[in-house]
Amino acid sequence: MRPVIALLVVALVAAAIVVFYQNEPEPDKGSVVQEPESPVAMTPDPPPAAPIVAQTMPAPEDPLPAPEDSDGAPVREIEIEPGANFMETMSRLGLDNIEERLAEWYKGRGYAFSDQTGTYLLEQPYQEYDDATLRAFADNGDIWAQQFLAERLAKTRPAEALELYQKAAASGSVNAMQQIVKLYSRIDVMRADGPNLDDTHRQQLFAIKDSGNSAKEMSYAWAVAAELAGGDPFLSNQRAGALSDRLDDDGRQRACEMAESLYDQMVNARTERNLGDFDRQPPPFMLGTIESLSGSSCDNLAGRSGLDYSRCENVRAVIAGEPNQLVICNPDQE
Repeated sequence: MRPVIALLVVALVAAAIVVFYQNEPEPDKGSVVQEPESPVAMTPDPPPAAPIVAQTMPAPEDPLPAPEDSDGAPVREIEIEPGANFMETMSRLGLDNIEERLAEWYKGRGYAFSDQTGTYLLEQPYQEYDDATLRAFADNGDIWAQQFLAERLAKTRPAEALELYQKAAASGSVNAMQQIVKLYSRIDVMRADGPNLDDTHRQQLFAIKDSGNSAKEMSYAWAVAAELAGGDPFLSNQRAGALSDRLDDDGRQRACEMAESLYDQMVNARTERNLGDFDRQPPPFMLGTIESLSGSSCDNLAGRSGLDYSRCENVRAVIAGEPNQLVICNPDQE
């Protein structure tokens, strides 16, 4: 990843994302066959709070071509000098209060935020509740309780955790879908006959592994389903691409078919509960172009996008002479 692109990722994360369930529980060492060759990070660790500024980069030797969209239309271009504040630049593009907008966007997809003391900024102190209390809330459809309880159960009761995450996913939590991706990736490398498992853990692992669906394929299928449900397309594309590389062509095709089925099941569940469609509003800004972000990683899902880009535009951001592509979205503009 080029330094400037890495900078923009930090900008996106540092502005608002102190995400929920950052640390995946480590599998029991005695139960692991092997770690995946290419571990997939579901969410980035939050960087320390600091002013977001452009790094000094050498200007390219060749002049930059005039930017154009895929249809030949001119693309707006902005320039950020070294030391410039990224959020101030976004404000000039009509994106005021971008930290709050990002926080609202991620929270609406099941991510919890914490303050500097580590206290989650939620209506209730879910992290302080015991399992019985969380179970009572979860049974009443509380997606935060479902996710907190699932996170506690994931290491030793994976089948129960999957069930809770799936309920939260159908309620609109893209975070829950991504936690399912992580959990299936862990299950894929765990031995159900490991010596350090209790009977219930062993039984649940055997049931999952004997279900007829490869855990590796299920992990990729849920990553694609999260794309369709309106997850962050830049991170989703990276995640799905890394998971796809671990499958052969037949496995990838099966996973893509499963992704479509999983997504349709969630849509049907939402329809039965009168929840309507998933939230299609994009985040305020993203790395890439509309064209690169709007497609699916599965051929059978070509043309289906999880987000509505009708109020977005491609922007070329030149930071200290280094060109980068951004997508800027402002739902307040007609």
